[in-house]
This record gives sequence, structure tokens and C-alpha cells, in this order.
Amino acid sequence: GGGGLKVKQLITLGGQHQGVASIPGCEAMTGPDGNGTVASTGGGTGGGQDKAGGPVSLFCKAAEAAIGTAVYSPFVRSSVVQAQYFKDPAHLPSYLAHNPFLPDINNEKAEKNPVYKTNLAALERLVLIRFSEDTTVVPRDSSWFGWYASGARGGKIVPLRQQAMYTEDWLGLRALDQRGALIMSDCPGQHMQFSEEWFKVNVVDKYLRSDDGARATARASGSGADVSEGGVRESGHLSMRGGGAGIAARAPV
Repeated sequence: GGGGLKVKQLITLGGQHQGVASIPGCEAMTGPDGNGTVASTGGGTGGGQDKAGGPVSLFCKAAEAAIGTAVYSPFVRSSVVQAQYFKDPAHLPSYLAHNPFLPDINNEKAEKNPVYKTNLAALERLVLIRFSEDTTVVPRDSSWFGWYASGARGGKIVPLRQQAMYTEDWLGLRALDQRGALIMSDCPGQHMQFSEEWFKVNVVDKYLRSDDGARATARASGSGADVSEGGVRESGHLSMRGGGAGIAARAPV
């Protein structure tokens, strides 16, 4: 809308579409008592433990506590961009009330913006690529719009198609899916770790080479299509969304 750049398809790699619930290298896990604990999965956090269990990393525990108390403060919200992606499943009311970014663009608030849905549903194709061993995006299923069950840190993941976001079609994702335009795929390995050959075969050749030889242009960017009034996000361009990446292919020029 608004006469901005016409985005035909959006390809995202390791995008934090549903946010993140932990700092990179620390993964929320559910303990035997059902309470969430935070365990180091490596990556320089020090001490730590592996996914099989063991002592909880003191670094992760302290960092998680600090994030939980400060992430929605005015100072952090205005000065730390990563805070816009933090989403504590145990405190969703605080997230919805105080996070100015993600609840809005995901149409999670009570008052929905119909323009977001219209613009995203207008894509010819939306490709969501998840990294199978991602410990930067927690949970990694956020790259597929998956998220924890309400109130559970590190517990069961609720797939997109079982969420109200999909069944009530807040963003147009169901509309895309029903016409075969929503694609979810995996890239083996850690966050943003892929070879040039993998990218060529699984992204460029698969989605960006048109049969008629029309020239497509790509823009490297964040992990979401623009769904604001200006176009598909930020006046037809794509904005940064944390550590993920996205490619928007526009009409031939």
C-alpha cells in the first residue's frame, strides 16, 4: 500500500518472528518441578551445562534474572534494540503492555491493524527457514512463528497452525498457507551458519530464479515483511529483526 516498493516474496533465515525467550547461548528448559530453569548450551557462556542436564550456568541464571526485571523498562526499551524481541511466556501481559514493537507488528494486541494482514497476505510467497541447531534464537521454532505454550518457559512448543494468530488469521499467514504460499523449511546447523552452495541451491535456485528469466533483485535485511501502511515493512523496505536475515524479491525492473 501507499505506493511503496512492491514486494513479491519474502524469504527469512533464522528470523525471530515470535521473539526470543532467552539470551543467545542460554536455552530455557523445564525442570522436574515444572518451573523454568535456564541452562547454558555452550557458545562461551562459561560453566554451564549441556542439554542433557547438569549444573545450571550461573552466568545464564544471573543474566536471565537481569533481563526479566529490566527488559521492559523505558531506558532499555528505548536504547537496546534486542529488547524489542524479548518475549517472556510466563509474563505475557507485561510483554503486551510494555513492548512497543513485536506485539504491534504481529497484531497480538486486542485492536488489530487490518493493513498489516492485507499487506502480508499479498505476498506471492513467504519462506521461513529455521536453523535446526539454533541456540541464538530461543526457541528456534520462533523462525516458524512457533512459541511456547502460555506460561511455560522451555516447555511444549505450540506450532503456528495451532495458535490463535493462525486460526483467527491476525497477520494473513493462514491466507498464505491456504493457497500454498507459506513455506517452512530447515537449514542444518547453528544460527546463520550455511555454505554458499547451500544458499545457492536452497534459496537462490529454488525461489529467486524465475522461469522466464526476468531479473529479480534482492535486498538483505531483517526477518519480517513490512506490514505497515507504507508497504510490506517500513515503506516497502525490510527492517532489521535481530540476528536473522531476510530477502525480499521485488518485481523485475
